[in-house]
Amino acid sequence: MARSKLDTAIYATILLAPMVTAVAYIARTLEAPTIVEAQASPVLEASPPVLEPAPVPEVSPVAPAIEGTVASPEDLAALPAIPGAAMLVYEGQLVLVTEPDLAWATGRLRSPPNDFSVIASKAVDLAKLPAELAPLVNARVVVYAGDGSACTATTGAMTLYGREDGDILLYGNEGEPLDAAGMLGLRKDVFTRAQLLLARQSRVAEDGRTRRCEGVWARRADLPTPAVFGLRAQDPESERALEQQVLTAIGLLPEVASLRATYEADRADRYAPEDYPVWSAFLDETLTISRWDEIGGGRSVVNVEVGDGGEPCSDSFGEQRLLLFALQAGALVQQPGGGFSRPLAIMDLEGDGRLEFVGDGGALVRSQQEDAALQSYSFPYHGCGC
Repeated sequence: MARSKLDTAIYATILLAPMVTAVAYIARTLEAPTIVEAQASPVLEASPPVLEPAPVPEVSPVAPAIEGTVASPEDLAALPAIPGAAMLVYEGQLVLVTEPDLAWATGRLRSPPNDFSVIASKAVDLAKLPAELAPLVNARVVVYAGDGSACTATTGAMTLYGREDGDILLYGNEGEPLDAAGMLGLRKDVFTRAQLLLARQSRVAEDGRTRRCEGVWARRADLPTPAVFGLRAQDPESERALEQQVLTAIGLLPEVASLRATYEADRADRYAPEDYPVWSAFLDETLTISRWDEIGGGRSVVNVEVGDGGEPCSDSFGEQRLLLFALQAGALVQQPGGGFSRPLAIMDLEGDGRLEFVGDGGALVRSQQEDAALQSYSFPYHGCGC
């Protein structure tokens, strides 16, 4: 593929010039009572021995691999560069490309009314798409939800989509509301910075009607089936037991000890330290634990977040620690590389034991091992300059 704006958007992030901008990647492993050194288990094994496989949530089975799919180690390694190997879902549509080429657009500008954002989009002429995106036209895709359930859909109409947020956009230099001509100019300007190539996706439901699949990420159905982890809902007793196991485990970790020291120093330096929670209360307030079970497999991981990351435009304490554990034979085995911030989905795209995740409100797919966004987008915010 020629190096173009498409390459810059999708693969500049991953240093793979030959492909489409962004593909999806996502996070690592965890579970319970004793803590084992990370060096003892550097990566979550593809099929770790588990004495009693953890029950998985009752969800729809993952779609079986399609016959004729490529599954050699070389082909699996090439997956990040394949369009559609992992796609985010934005407002029910698939994110095929970030920072697309405006030359793909056709027809009139569309801009739905919005009190806070300016949205500008145009339809896509499929004949103008580069050859490497052809597999995404009328393609079968599997859309995955956070609980690991899956739904097979077909891609449909495509759109170039631009959006910028902040009601300050809607006013002129003197604070006066933009007139019709001013709004049209603004919408055209926003479209010149379109962030996404989107594709509708739909399936035929049991009642014969067309409905879209609900989920947070998707993958072409003709590619090897990934290992998918589903968020496990736990009863209160199990939740409390897991929390105690985690507290025991992280109490031994230098990462958490350093966070505690930093927090207590920050608190002591405040004008009124008594107005801020002591460490034990801060830990209790910010500790977030989630367990993820492999759908159709025996692996389980536990993601741990300590600290809430602070608040933008504030002087609140902003440090946190993200930890990942594999649950193996009743032991929490710490995994290298850390955990994930507010994961919406966790998966193993290449079957190599290194997990990926969707997080940050679904706005990015990140490889934990690489610590780099493989597909991401953001919309400019025109508001406070903090």
